Amino acid sequence: MKKTIHIGVVTDFPEERWESMDLVAEMTLMHLRKVPYAHIVADVITPPYRKIFQSIFGQRKWAWNLDRLINRRIILNLGVLRSLKSKHYDVIYIVDHSYGHLVNIIKNVFPEIPVVIMCHDLDAVSVLDAPCHGISIKLRLLRWFSRPILDGLLNANQIITGSDTVRDSVLMNYNPRVRPLQLMTNPYGIATEFHSKCEEMKSNMDVDGGPVVLHVGSVIPRKRIDVLLKSVAIMAKKFEDLQLIRIGGDFTTEQKELVRSLGLVDRVRVMPRLTRLEVADWYRRSDVVLITSEAEGFGLPVIEALACGASVVASDIPVLRETGGGVCEVCGVWRL
Repeated sequence: MKKTIHIGVVTDFPEERWESMDLVAEMTLMHLRKVPYAHIVADVITPPYRKIFQSIFGQRKWAWNLDRLINRRIILNLGVLRSLKSKHYDVIYIVDHSYGHLVNIIKNVFPEIPVVIMCHDLDAVSVLDAPCHGISIKLRLLRWFSRPILDGLLNANQIITGSDTVRDSVLMNYNPRVRPLQLMTNPYGIATEFHSKCEEMKSNMDVDGGPVVLHVGSVIPRKRIDVLLKSVAIMAKKFEDLQLIRIGGDFTTEQKELVRSLGLVDRVRVMPRLTRLEVADWYRRSDVVLITSEAEGFGLPVIEALACGASVVASDIPVLRETGGGVCEVCGVWRL
């Protein structure tokens, strides 16, 4: 008879719209419920997100940030503790390390419950490596926000990383606070929509027939959108009809100015929010998927693109070499 194991899963708030974290949570829940040697009951215990300041002041950035802070540090803590008091759980599984502060909250009240946390990268705690002297008020606030995340992460019973690159970084940066046996690498899988055997969806993919360069991901600094755009500008000199398709949000003001200065306005197309099936179609339609990041925790677009049969050129950084498995081409990240 299979043993029943009750797992409380803390996912990201869907309102934060981190598609990669939502995907990881979805796949985690699916696979937990399919473990062959045990009967696992996995419940999402993330409480509903509350829009407090946004309900009054609308989508202003400061209102969004205040609501995010309140939900992460108050609503989440109270909601999870309420769930743990009302139902027994054998393990708590936190999908996103940026919710790491929750580890110590749980352990202080329920020390007998093991806590497992996934660590995708060290971005959320990198500000703690900055010198303490002469830093701005903003950086001091970020350090105050990040410290409980790091303390909780390192205090978890088990830390799961998506790549050996991240695992090695955690060990190198936080030894001896973290033990090798405390860490385990479990590479991410891909959603079924990206499997090469899926039937292609007939989505609206009107292009002019020229070569298509595809970039999937956010526009945060480490994605090196400047390198992406300058690379496309160089390729455009050889291929007159070349187009860049961007999936993952609009450019920043600075990036839009770079698009204009490089003469790429008519060659760049920023897509609206797409379903995974539509993203998979663009992977299959593209001539090359270009990933120019200078740092990553795993690189989901790399394996998604490869699963769809796309050609991938990625930055020559350890984690993308690991993720690409020698199948994709790699090039050094440079400053043009």
